[in-house]
Amino acid sequence: MKLIRKGNANSFEVLKGEESKASTPVTGFALLLIFAPWITIPLIIIGLFFGFRYRFNGPDFKDNTVNDAMNSAADAAVNLKKSMEK
Repeated sequence: MKLIRKGNANSFEVLKGEESKASTPVTGFALLLIFAPWITIPLIIIGLFFGFRYRFNGPDFKDNTVNDAMNSAADAAVNLKKSMEK
């Protein structure tokens, strides 16, 4: 129960620029990854190429390297897209 409580206190956010487009508790995001990974993972990857960024937000994600890794993935997608446009 403590793990579920922590998951509900933190959120997974979808950003376009600086604007939050969607937010869901980490518990809900984890359930999507477990029960529908064939939909969730491709949508996240496709979103990167359309300029969306993702982050975890909440009391357990202050100064977290997970968000740094997600920013690196978003930057890599932007660079790949730019190199394909040339």
